[in-house]
Amino acid sequence: MMPPNLVITAMLKASPGVTALTGNRIYSPNRAPGYHPEQGSAISHFVRGGPAPSLYTPIIKPSIQITGWGATAKMARDVHSAAYAVLQGCEQQFVTVEGVAILVYGAKAETFPEDVTDPETGWRSVTNFFELSMQAN
Repeated sequence: MMPPNLVITAMLKASPGVTALTGNRIYSPNRAPGYHPEQGSAISHFVRGGPAPSLYTPIIKPSIQITGWGATAKMARDVHSAAYAVLQGCEQQFVTVEGVAILVYGAKAETFPEDVTDPETGWRSVTNFFELSMQAN
């Protein structure tokens, strides 16, 4: 089974709309040590759960959290919106990760994006959750 975080990273890095805002600042499962929003907008994502894989089907359905980080609320929203556009409604998309073709059947937002201010750092972010459906081919 291909780790879902690698699939999400590949999808986001393949999007010019995302990379124009983040450069290489796409992190999983946590923000990179030393990252600060003044360096530019970033995305972090991780698997937060989902149903256990079945013994009878290779399809997995992880629930992932996507967070866009920015120096301002607008920057956080812009980068999150770019990631949201990549995932929301994608259907039947092949993603190659480490030489393995992964079929992403679809992705759908589970929650509405939420603006958050980190209480420890004051950093601005926008976060929400997606359910993916995918399998390795």
